[in-house]
Amino acid sequence: MDDVLAVLEETQVLVQTILGSRFVGPMQKRVDEWDRKLRLFSDTLDEWLNVQRAWMYLESIFKAADIQRQLPNEYKQFDQVNKLWLDLMRKTNTDPSALKSATAPKLKEQLEKANATLEKIQKNLEDYLETKRAAFPRFFFLSNDELLEILAEAPRDRDRVRVRVRVRVRDRVRDRVRVRVRDRGSCSRPSRRRALTRNVTLTLTLTLALALTLTLILTLTRRATRRRCSRT
Repeated sequence: MDDVLAVLEETQVLVQTILGSRFVGPMQKRVDEWDRKLRLFSDTLDEWLNVQRAWMYLESIFKAADIQRQLPNEYKQFDQVNKLWLDLMRKTNTDPSALKSATAPKLKEQLEKANATLEKIQKNLEDYLETKRAAFPRFFFLSNDELLEILAEAPRDRDRVRVRVRVRVRDRVRDRVRVRVRDRGSCSRPSRRRALTRNVTLTLTLTLALALTLTLILTLTRRATRRRCSRT
């Protein structure tokens, strides 16, 4: 995919350079057509990659039969997108031409619709997990992936799930405590350094003042001694 993106960017720069040339006149229509095709290719590719990322994340979630039962509407919506995606993969495998595949009629619109559906599914999934966390506050210590894994296993082995939740919550609390202690330590070191710097500065100032005072006393004593000597 990186190679495709690199070639696409280079080609777009080349087409724009040709369009900016004063000699483009005889082939203006052809260059405009390539410019339109490359823009469509770029926009479709963006939607393609977005669908791919969301599909990879949700596909592993909706593999679990228990999640399918708990989120039936979201599963149906995902299943429709899944069929579209698998069909697109089969066509691309049959004809791996990137430009031809990404500029197929109505493909961009289909991918845009699929992305909107996947975003809606992800939002509903987040809301569903929040309801579970509200019902069981200890779930706030778990990530979304961990919570989904536990919810998928819960109907089969509740005792094992309880143990896993207890262990993971303990680990999360311990990690957070360590982070706070480390943060406090990192915050206290500069304050200690500042306090130490102030103490050293004060000590040096007092030492200097004492030295100046002693020097002044010695100077005055010498002068007084000289005056006595001169009088005698």
